[in-house]
Amino acid sequence: MSKYDVVSFQEQHNKILQAARKVGLYLYEFCKALYDMKASKAYETAGYSSFEDYTLNALNIKKSQAYTYIKLAENYSEEFFQSTGKIGVTKLEILSKLPEEEATAFLQEHHIEDMSVKEVKRTLASYQDKKEEAPAGTVLEEPIIDIVKKSIPVDSFGSFIKLKRLDKGYSKGQMARALKMPWQTYSDVETGHRGLLGKPQSFYDRLIQVLELSADEMKEMYKWVDKDCIRRKKLAPDLVTYATENPLVNQILRTAMDRNASLSKLQNILKQLQAL
Repeated sequence: MSKYDVVSFQEQHNKILQAARKVGLYLYEFCKALYDMKASKAYETAGYSSFEDYTLNALNIKKSQAYTYIKLAENYSEEFFQSTGKIGVTKLEILSKLPEEEATAFLQEHHIEDMSVKEVKRTLASYQDKKEEAPAGTVLEEPIIDIVKKSIPVDSFGSFIKLKRLDKGYSKGQMARALKMPWQTYSDVETGHRGLLGKPQSFYDRLIQVLELSADEMKEMYKWVDKDCIRRKKLAPDLVTYATENPLVNQILRTAMDRNASLSKLQNILKQLQAL
């Protein structure tokens, strides 16, 4: 007989639940203590020049993480922490975008303890999208969304930035504010109802910054930009800038057009450039 057979399921289950509540309680006490330390400035009596100086050198906690803990203490009650201790700080931080009552309802609808961090970000961002799109005063009574576990198909510029937006955990409204543009304008770009014509290079630069795109992701983004622009018989703004700043590019294009270069010739030139 194994030593594990002696303990009943219910006894072991109760221990797990009690431990989870303690995790939540200790996390709340930790967050609240950090909040009180910042508010009281007691760290100054110990010679620390700032709260950030204290958290980094006395606790080895970076500024961003310290303020995450403080935000959690500001947003949520001790009871909420005790009921959510098992989901972890990272998921709690994502959830902190919602007020406590709404966060509690969200947790009841979605078992986020079984989800990856990326899935939680996608789910919460999609949930916020539904809220933003609903008419003012609408009460969303039915389950908001299904858990976003499957990969999102990317077949356009709009679907590409939607995927990256959800992976960052941003709603449409948050993206629109970050890009300093109206919600409807951003939504139309994402859904393909509004093209990219007239968008300055600064728009794409800001997208790259907000979504923290890697070099490979930037290349993929511009691939979809080119497809959209070609469909509308225009050049992407970064290509226009590159051509105007490099006269030789204009000369190459002009020569290709004057010589009526065939598709196969152009493909050979492209292969040579790709091999550089």
